[in-house]
Amino acid sequence: LTNDIYSIKTALKDVNNSIPKRYNLAEHYNIKVENQGQEGNCWTFASLETLETYLQIHGYGTFDFSENHLNYLESNLFSE
Repeated sequence: LTNDIYSIKTALKDVNNSIPKRYNLAEHYNIKVENQGQEGNCWTFASLETLETYLQIHGYGTFDFSENHLNYLESNLFSE
């Protein structure tokens, strides 16, 4: 049991030494911060920023999708 605990502690120490103490995605990619306003559209901002970041990281380019358009499409005002 003592050897197992020592092995686990050694493995955890190696992992802790290989993980950076700090990482900021915005230092590597163009991550924008936008004002969500008071309209309760935080879900549109979070969803589209996630998509925009994914596309940028995977080399598809930089996009700026419309949060208001997504909100409108998902509202009761838009019918098929």
